Amino acid sequence: MIRSLMRARIAVVALLLSVSVAQVARAHGGKPTIAEIRFDDNGVHVQLMLFDQDLQKVHPGYAALDGPDLEAANQAWSALQDYLTQHFQIRVLGRPCLLQWQPRGHLDDGRRVVEGRSNCRLTGQVEIRSTLFLEVDTQHRTLAVVRRGDEPQAWTLSARVPQILVPLHSSVVDLLKRFVAEGVAHILGGADHLLFVIGLLLLAGALNRRLLLAVTGFTIAHTTTLALAAFGRVQVPLSIVEPIVGASIAYLGFEVVWRQARFSRVGLLVMAVAHLGLLSAVAAGALRFPIWTLLGLTWFVIGYGQWLRTVPDEGHVMRFAWLPFVFGLAHGLGFAGPLLELQLPDRDMVVALLAFNMGVEVGQLGVIAVSVLLASAVLRLRPLAPVWRDRIVAALCTVLIVAGTWWFVGRTLP
Repeated sequence: MIRSLMRARIAVVALLLSVSVAQVARAHGGKPTIAEIRFDDNGVHVQLMLFDQDLQKVHPGYAALDGPDLEAANQAWSALQDYLTQHFQIRVLGRPCLLQWQPRGHLDDGRRVVEGRSNCRLTGQVEIRSTLFLEVDTQHRTLAVVRRGDEPQAWTLSARVPQILVPLHSSVVDLLKRFVAEGVAHILGGADHLLFVIGLLLLAGALNRRLLLAVTGFTIAHTTTLALAAFGRVQVPLSIVEPIVGASIAYLGFEVVWRQARFSRVGLLVMAVAHLGLLSAVAAGALRFPIWTLLGLTWFVIGYGQWLRTVPDEGHVMRFAWLPFVFGLAHGLGFAGPLLELQLPDRDMVVALLAFNMGVEVGQLGVIAVSVLLASAVLRLRPLAPVWRDRIVAALCTVLIVAGTWWFVGRTLP
């Protein structure tokens, strides 16, 4: 018993260390377009930083912009101006600001800098709309940083939220409202986080102490890494975090299945074979994922599975918090993404962090409440025999395993 517990603890440490080692990885990974917008006495000034690989997708003749043919370069610039005018707009009090675009150079990291100017004055509410590159990448984001004097405000524009209204002044109440809503939307709008919360409910089986422990472990973990990442204390690339989030959903589904099968050796063998296949794919270059991180995950799953087989179902209730806690660390790093993109000043980051985390908890508890209410209503209308309940749980676990595996593989493809 003690030996199995030690293996599980060592495996957890291996998982955390492997993620730390993998921090050296760097990738483009869907980086957003940056739009810095400044209002002053002369009007509005916009600076866009656009990645070459994004521009090439929407502008077939983009390469001619830096070529020796002056006529082709002028045509490429004219086409780029038309694209920017169509897909990036600013309005003040409902009136459009006609931006005149000019090239301003090329950065070493593969971004082109373009500036736009207009004589629009800041006389009222500002509306910013961006649909840049959404026609070729529905996940693309534009980070809009609005500066008025020394007061910056940052917003993320996406396919889900293509335009925002920027108030003249922001207060603590405004930040609370905005980021509580962002936190709720992040849970409800993200299928991966949503399925993980449903998996926690399946793990506990009902509204009981087990569920409290699972949710508490998950909350403590994601709150810790969310805060550390938001203030720059921990930096892990999303190219590592997002696949682990997908894997966590599959592992959660497997654990529930293991419990029904009384932690059979067959389940552990299936997981070992699956990890061996993933390791082979990574070694062959078919998947883009640090092999040390995958080795850590493999070690963790084997050690944790061995520990589950030795612990009685009712003998150690704290084990219901272990897996949610470990993978909650990865989910917290994923939650930090929207906050990090906004590059808020420290005085706003504290309020935004608290409000965003509050929104995540509200969304998480809302999903659990709705799921329990629906399940209770169905059981009242049509009571099910225990065997059918087990089959339904197995079917839901299959969804978790398939979806989690799909996300892991999809997010690691080159």
